[in-house]
Amino acid sequence: MFVFDSVCTHFIGTQQAITYQRKQEAQIIYQATHDLLTGSPNEVLFQETVHEALIVDGGRGVLAALSLDLVLQAYPER
Repeated sequence: MFVFDSVCTHFIGTQQAITYQRKQEAQIIYQATHDLLTGSPNEVLFQETVHEALIVDGGRGVLAALSLDLVLQAYPER
């Protein structure tokens, strides 16, 4: 708040704890990038990691990646 001679006499602010929100965001990101049953990284995380590596590589062509897509079938074909 300013008085007539442009001197600040009061300051009003707000404060909010965001620790809970940050924990929730981290949990959502983990659930989106990991298998919920095994906790192992999923294809989304693999794609993000490869994309980031390509950006860091800068087109030098020194990146190699191996992707194994393992699908377990409850009822194998006969």
